Amino acid sequence: MPEMITGLVKILGYDNIDKRLLRQAITHRSFTAEPENSIFKNNERLEFLGDSILGLIISEYLYNNFPEEQEGALSKMKAMIVSEPSLAQAARDLGVSDYLILSNCEYTTGGTEKDSILSDAFEAILAVIYLTVGESEARDFVLKYLESVIEEAPKGAISKDTKGFLQEISQERFKEIPEYVLVSEEGPSNDKVFVYEVMVQGKVVGRGEGKNKKTAQKTAARDAILNYFEMKI
Repeated sequence: MPEMITGLVKILGYDNIDKRLLRQAITHRSFTAEPENSIFKNNERLEFLGDSILGLIISEYLYNNFPEEQEGALSKMKAMIVSEPSLAQAARDLGVSDYLILSNCEYTTGGTEKDSILSDAFEAILAVIYLTVGESEARDFVLKYLESVIEEAPKGAISKDTKGFLQEISQERFKEIPEYVLVSEEGPSNDKVFVYEVMVQGKVVGRGEGKNKKTAQKTAARDAILNYFEMKI
């Protein structure tokens, strides 16, 4: 087993972890896309599983620790905790940057510090812990490395506006930032009405109007949260 995997095993502290799967968890698709490396597997399947495991662990934690909060507030907190920047920072704290297996091109363009690559690797590593070490250890891993953002989430959830909340939902579910499109601008210059649509994955998910662009966008975001995503605010 390569020395780098041994080093990561030592950091994680799980001697019984599956080292073959752990290597896969830190292998980016850019590496396996190269013909000479096609025999290896990348971390996309593990990341898919880890994403679901992470969501369950955080949802369960918030449900148990914030019994008075409504679904909307819990969703805001969860979205902040499992966001790409939060997971990427957790991966940096863990030292994952030093162990990523990327193509030479990805290395030279700063791939070891990209939030998208680091967050995916964190979720993939979580999946390996869950599969080969245990469910309890997976929960401990998540709560340890996301401790700081978990502590800050309740404060952030209160201060987020509707646009911020919608962005977090979209990033959590689709890894995409909502796009606001001006549909119409009517009325005299001193009494205009702006109409905006907000789009996610090419679909219109909300529509709103207002006396200025900012208000119209917030109204569209609120419409999306309440009616498309069916969440309470």
